[in-house]
Amino acid sequence: MNYKDVLPIAFFSLLTMVAYPQNGRTAGGTVISQSDHAPLEGVTIQSKLLHNKSFTDKNGHFTIRINVVPDTLVFSFVGFETERVPLSKATTGTLIISLKPTSVFLDEAEVRLNTGISSISKLQATGSFSHISNKLFNEQVGTNVLDRLKYISNGVVEVTRQGVLNGQILIRGFSTFSQSIQKPLIILDNFEYQGDLNNINPNEVSDVTILKDAAASAIWGAKAGNGVIVITTKKARLRQKPTIAFSSNVSFVEKPDLFQLKSMSTSDLIDVEQYLFSQKYRFADTARFNHPAFTPVYEILFDRLKGKISEETANSQIDELRNIDARKAYEDIFYRGALNQQYALSFQAGSDKSTLVASAGIDRNTDEHYGTYHRLNLRIANTYQVSRKIAASADVLYTHSNSTQGRPSYGTIRPASFDLPLYTRFRDDAGTDLPAYIYYRQGYIDTIGAGKLLDWRYFPSNDFNNLDAISIVKDLHAVAGLTYKPLPWLNLDIKYRHELQQVDGNNHYGEESYFVRDLVNGYSQLVNGNIMTPVPQGDILDLNNHQITAKNLRGQLNIAKTWVNHDVTALLGTESSETISSSNSYRTYGYDPAILTYKNVDFANNYPHYILGSRIYIPDNRNFIRTNTRFLSFYGNGAYTFRKKYTLSMSARRDASNLFGVKTNDKWKPLWSLGGSYDISKEPFYHVLLIPYLKIRLSYGKQGNIDPSMVAVTTMSYRGTNPYLMQPYAQIDNRPNPELKWEEVSMLNAGLDFGSKDSRVTGSFDYFRKRMSDLYASVPMDKTTGVSSIIRNVGNGFGQGFDLELNTRNLSGPLTWNSSLNFSYFTANVLNNGREPSELASDYVIGAGGLRPGYPFYGMFAFPWAGLSQADGSPMGYLNGEVSTDYNEMLTNGKVSDLKYVGSAHPEIYGSLGNQLNWDNFSLAFRLTFKFNYFFKRESISYSGLVSRLSGHSDYTLRWQRPGDESITDVPSFQYPAPAARDQFYQNAEILVNKGDHIRFQYINISYTLRAKDNPWLPVNNLNIFLVANNLGIVWRANKLGLDPDYPELRPSRTLSIGLNLTY
Repeated sequence: MNYKDVLPIAFFSLLTMVAYPQNGRTAGGTVISQSDHAPLEGVTIQSKLLHNKSFTDKNGHFTIRINVVPDTLVFSFVGFETERVPLSKATTGTLIISLKPTSVFLDEAEVRLNTGISSISKLQATGSFSHISNKLFNEQVGTNVLDRLKYISNGVVEVTRQGVLNGQILIRGFSTFSQSIQKPLIILDNFEYQGDLNNINPNEVSDVTILKDAAASAIWGAKAGNGVIVITTKKARLRQKPTIAFSSNVSFVEKPDLFQLKSMSTSDLIDVEQYLFSQKYRFADTARFNHPAFTPVYEILFDRLKGKISEETANSQIDELRNIDARKAYEDIFYRGALNQQYALSFQAGSDKSTLVASAGIDRNTDEHYGTYHRLNLRIANTYQVSRKIAASADVLYTHSNSTQGRPSYGTIRPASFDLPLYTRFRDDAGTDLPAYIYYRQGYIDTIGAGKLLDWRYFPSNDFNNLDAISIVKDLHAVAGLTYKPLPWLNLDIKYRHELQQVDGNNHYGEESYFVRDLVNGYSQLVNGNIMTPVPQGDILDLNNHQITAKNLRGQLNIAKTWVNHDVTALLGTESSETISSSNSYRTYGYDPAILTYKNVDFANNYPHYILGSRIYIPDNRNFIRTNTRFLSFYGNGAYTFRKKYTLSMSARRDASNLFGVKTNDKWKPLWSLGGSYDISKEPFYHVLLIPYLKIRLSYGKQGNIDPSMVAVTTMSYRGTNPYLMQPYAQIDNRPNPELKWEEVSMLNAGLDFGSKDSRVTGSFDYFRKRMSDLYASVPMDKTTGVSSIIRNVGNGFGQGFDLELNTRNLSGPLTWNSSLNFSYFTANVLNNGREPSELASDYVIGAGGLRPGYPFYGMFAFPWAGLSQADGSPMGYLNGEVSTDYNEMLTNGKVSDLKYVGSAHPEIYGSLGNQLNWDNFSLAFRLTFKFNYFFKRESISYSGLVSRLSGHSDYTLRWQRPGDESITDVPSFQYPAPAARDQFYQNAEILVNKGDHIRFQYINISYTLRAKDNPWLPVNNLNIFLVANNLGIVWRANKLGLDPDYPELRPSRTLSIGLNLTY
C-alpha cells in the first residue's frame, strides 16, 4: 500500500482526533495491518480503566468512550500481537494503530474457508472446518494430494489393516457399514471430482478445506456423509503484477528391505519338507493326471527314493539349498530404490479487468519394481470483467499420464500347489536364468511333446521382459462460469463443468512370455503326429478402455448485504449432473506389432487341454459395460450476523437420483443443517485479557450417503455370448428393492474457538455426536424367492468424539518457534445391523469380524488364552468356562460369551504434532503422528498353511518342542497332520493381540530462503532450497516386539527429497 492508500486513513483519523476532559469523552482512530497497511475489521479495543469495549468496522475505524486519563487502550485481534496504547493529557493528534501479524497465525486470521459452493470467513463460521494452508501443505513432497493430507489434517486418520479400506482416509471416523463407500467426497474447484485423484498435481493446489460437521458439509447433501475435502487451485488477482514461479524436486526412495518379513529360515523349511516326505505327504500327487509341480527338495528326495542318486548326494544337494534365501535374489533382480522427479512452471498476472493463470507440471517416477509413471499437467484459467456487472471465467485442466508395470513383487510368483520356496534360485552362478516349476512337474514338463511344443518352463528372472503393461490416462476438466451482478449485494452465478477421462490399458504379451507359451501349448492338438495350434503362435494383445463423462450445470443466486450492525449472506441454487461410465475390452491373438497383423481364432468350438484333457473354450475377453447416474439438486444456504457477535446459519439441500425411483419420498432426499455462533469476547462484560478472543459454535444437521452400485429397481446386464447357443445371455445384477433409499448421518457439533493474549495460543475444540441411520446391511430373504439375502436400509450406529486444534507461538524474536497440535478422539458403536445378532464366536473372530450391536464398528474379539498344553504343546482355550483343546467345538458352537472383547481395531485417539522454527533465512519444520487406543493381531505361524503352502512365520523357531517349553514360549508345537481348527484358534487367540499405540516421526523439512530485497544480486525475487525426509519410522510403540502396528509386512520406505522454488 503506497502513500495514496494511507491518505483516507489519515483523513478519517483527523476527524476522530482524541479529545480529553473537561468535555471530551471518546477516542477514535484506525487500525491497520503492519504487513500490508490494510485496514483490519473486527479488532477489539478495550479501555483498561473502564473495561468497556469497541470494535473496528470494515474500514478499520473505531471510537471508544473514555472517562479519565491516564488510561490505556488494549488492541487485540486473532493472528496479531496485542498492542497497548497509553493515553495521557499530553496525547494529541490522530491514532493510527499498526498491529503486527503473529507469523504463521496471520493465515488463520485472514483465511476464507471454501465450502465448494461458496467461501466464508473463518471468524464467522458456525460449522467445523479444518483448513490446510499452502505453506503447511507444501511441507511435504509427493505426487498425490491426499497422501499429504492424512498427516496434517485435524480430524483425519488413515485406515490400516482393514481389507479394502487400507490406505483410505476417514473424516471423523466411520459413517457406514459398507467399506466400498466409506470415503470422503472430493471437490475440486467447486465440483465433485470424478476422475483419478492421481491426476491432480499438488503444485496446482492453493489450499485445502475439510468440512467435518453438518453445518459445513450439508450443502453437499446426499454425498457428504463421510465428510468433504475441498481442493482449491491457485488463482490470480486483479491488478496482480506478473509472477513466474518454478519448482523442481527429486525424491530418492529407499529400496525395500525384504528381510523385514518374518519368514521362517530356509533350513527350518527344508527340515519340514523332509519330515513331510517321510510321512509320504503328497505322494498321491505323483499319479494325478494334471502332473502338479513339486519343490526342488521333493524332487531330490524322489530321486533318492528311486535310487537315481545316493543319500550322500541328496543330502549334499539339499544342504546347498539351505544357504539360499530368495529374498536376496528378489532384492537384486526385482527391486530397486525408487526415484521421483517433479517439475512445475506457472505464470500469474492480473489487469484492471482480467486475470490469467497458466501452468504446466511434469512428473517422472520410477518405482521400486522398475515400473514408471509419467504425468503431464497443463492448466489455463482466466477471468474477464466484461462490464461493471458481468464477469466471465474459464478454467481448463488437462492431464496426460502414462504408467508401465514393473517387475514381480515378493510373493506374487505363486505356484499352484505351494508358495515359491525360500530357497528358490532365479539364476545360477554364471548368471543364467533358471526355470521355476510352478504349475507342472519338473521332468514331465521338460520332455512333454517330444520337442514339438513350445518350451513350457517358466523363467521368473526374465519373463517380465516379455510383458508390456501400459496404462494411459487422459483427463480434461473444464469449468466455465458467468456472473451477473445487478446490485452491489446481489449476483447470479452460472457454472458448467465438463470432465472427460479416458483410461486406455494395453497388456502386450510377447510370444516368448510364459503366458503365451502356456496358452498355445495348452490348446495344442496332436493330429497324425503333427501339432495343430488353435491358439496361434505370436503375441497376444489385450486392450481395454474405460471412459467417464461427467457434466454439471449449476445456477446460483448469491446475496451479501451489510448495513449498520447487520450482515446477511445467502445463496439459492440448483444443479443437474450426469455421470456416464463406459468400458470395453477385447483380445487379439497372433499379433505382430511390426506389421500390425493378427490371426483369427475359433471361439465357437472347444478343445481338449493338452495336459488336463478337459474340453475348454479359447478365452474371448470381450466385454462391454455402461452405466449412467443422474442427480438433480436444489439447495440453499444463509447466515445472519448481528454486531459481529451473533451468527445464525442454515443450509438445506434436496437431492434426487435415478438410483432410487420407486417412491417419490425415497427418490428425493431432503438434508439440512442449522448453526449458530456467539463471539462472547466482544461483549462489554467480557474482561478476560488473557483470552481476548472466545467464540462458541453450535450446529446440527443431516447428511447423506449413497452406494451407486445399488438401485431400487430390477437391473440386468448382458454377460456375453453363450458358446452353446451362440446367443447373448444376461444376468440379474439387482433384484427389486423398492424400499431402498439413502443412508443418513445426523451430527450435532459444539465448538469453541479461542485466542490468548498476543495470540500466543490459538485454536478450537469441537465435541460432536453423530447418529447413522438407514445404513445398508444384508438381510436374509425367504429362500423360495431364489435369493438368500438382499441389501436394505436397516442398519444404525452411533458415534461421538472431539477434535482439538491447538496452535502455539513458543518463541518470538530472531528465533521463532511455533507448534501445532491436532488431537482427535472418536468411537462408533453398532446399534443395529439389520438382523438378529449372531451368538456364534466364529462370526466375530474369523476374517474381519462381524458387526455386533453394542460394540465398535471394528471391535476386536479373541479367544481367551489358557496357555500351552504341557503334554504336547497344543494351544488351550476355554469352553463353557473350562480349559479345553476342543477347537472344532469352540469354532463351530462356541458362543460370543466365550470370547474376550479386546477393544477397537481402529485407533480411537489420533493426530499429529508439528513444529516450525525460523531463524534468519533458515526454516525447520517437522511432524510427529500418533495413534492410541487400538489393538491389532500380529502374524504368527500357521501349521496348516506351512504344510499346504510351504510358507511359514519365523515364530516357528520359538515353537514348543518338549515338556517345559510352555513356560518360555506361547508358540504351539508342530503337529502333522496339521488341524486347521487348531491353527484358527491360535490365530485368533488373545495371546496374539497387541496394543497398537505408537508415535511416528513422519517428516522433517529444512529450507533456506533468499529474497531479492535483502540480496540485490539475486536475479529472482525469491529462491527457496529445501530438503524433506519422510517416513522416518516409529519413535515409540506400546508393543514390546518391535512390530509396526499399521504395516504387518513391509514398512513404508524412507524418502529423501531435494528441491528448489523460484519466483520472479
